Amino acid sequence: MRPAAILCMAIPAAIAGECVAAPPVRALQVPILAYHYVKEPNPESADMEAQVVVRPAAFSRQMARLSELGYQTVSLFQLWRALNGEGTLPPRSIVITFDDCCESRHLALSVPILRQHGFVATFFVVVESIEKSDKFSSWRDVVALASDGMELGSHSVHHLNLLDLNKASLREEVGESKRVLESKTGTRVRFFSYPFGMRSPPIQDAVTEAGYLGAVAMEPGIVSDPSQALAMPRLAVSGNYKLETFTRLLTDSPWVRPSR
Repeated sequence: MRPAAILCMAIPAAIAGECVAAPPVRALQVPILAYHYVKEPNPESADMEAQVVVRPAAFSRQMARLSELGYQTVSLFQLWRALNGEGTLPPRSIVITFDDCCESRHLALSVPILRQHGFVATFFVVVESIEKSDKFSSWRDVVALASDGMELGSHSVHHLNLLDLNKASLREEVGESKRVLESKTGTRVRFFSYPFGMRSPPIQDAVTEAGYLGAVAMEPGIVSDPSQALAMPRLAVSGNYKLETFTRLLTDSPWVRPSR
């Protein structure tokens, strides 16, 4: 007997009238936003940076719009647990991610805006860049991110195109970055972001072998199923987006069904 029929039998005939099957439970749907840098673009390379650099004022308006629309940020780990039936998420959950972490100026501008709205985000760290120069953050700054409630992920050691690497080098880029991040920060690193969004079955195998729970990709889409764990789609936020475009990304894009 079908579940709908069982439900109908449980309703007294006097109040049931014609039996109507209960509506199906809406599948979990969570957008992941993909950012790179929040800072003022370099005038000499503004055209090149247009896709990956979001001005602080624009980022502030975007975060305010998320608040207005009732979105609540969650970590990738919270999302992963919910996808696997190990937890629940609040209504209108959303994940905010940053690739290419960590420039000092970027953190100094983005984190206070996130804090202002009570938001958390996932920062994917390029291990080799930490303390590389005065432009980049220190390990103390990265530890502070985690202490502030932000989630840390790996973006490899050197940010190379992983498709070009042999098996040994691939394992180092994927596995060593996790080991160093966890050693330096004392924080569990559970997720990986593919440099340049480049991935393949061997690369995904390396992610699994290194002990990650999952990874984010750059293909557009919404996360709704645990089978997406090694290639979670994201919605990239361009520095060219006006606030209306950003809003439509969440409300009118072909990957998003209306939230309730």
